[in-house]
Amino acid sequence: MKKVLSLVLVLAMVLAFAGCGTENGATVESREKLLDEAIKKSSGTHWTITKEIVVEDYIISGAVNTKGIAALAVFEPTGNGKYQFITSTNRNQNEPIISGHQINGVWFDFIWFGGAQTEYAEVTYLVNGKSETKKYDTSDMEIISIPNQEKEYTIQVSYFDSEGNQYKQAD
Repeated sequence: MKKVLSLVLVLAMVLAFAGCGTENGATVESREKLLDEAIKKSSGTHWTITKEIVVEDYIISGAVNTKGIAALAVFEPTGNGKYQFITSTNRNQNEPIISGHQINGVWFDFIWFGGAQTEYAEVTYLVNGKSETKKYDTSDMEIISIPNQEKEYTIQVSYFDSEGNQYKQAD
């Protein structure tokens, strides 16, 4: 009986150590490590996820690193509560990020500004010569997610802080 128990304990320890280096994306900390591995812009950087949203089981993470870069990253579910890093869009932390990803056959535009504290964002779509602007509350620096069925369009984003200062996307 002692041999069986010892064998079980040894096996459990081996499995635990074998899984230590494998990040499964199930926690914020694990997703941060996946970002550290995937986005190596320069040595010594560490990514910190500051905002996340879930869109049809995908996790969209807004993160900043120690070098002043911001990223919007997409993590795809792989089953059993685990996620894998798919892609990211990176900008300087003082620039709004616009990115997108197709999820379950639907294109989503994702917008985030991890730089200055803002009050609202104005998102303008230009489709077939027609312009439409929508206003979004960004006082909590949330990630904006917009499903979009259009094939060809232009998007422009401006953020505004409480004093009326405007932050635009880079051209």
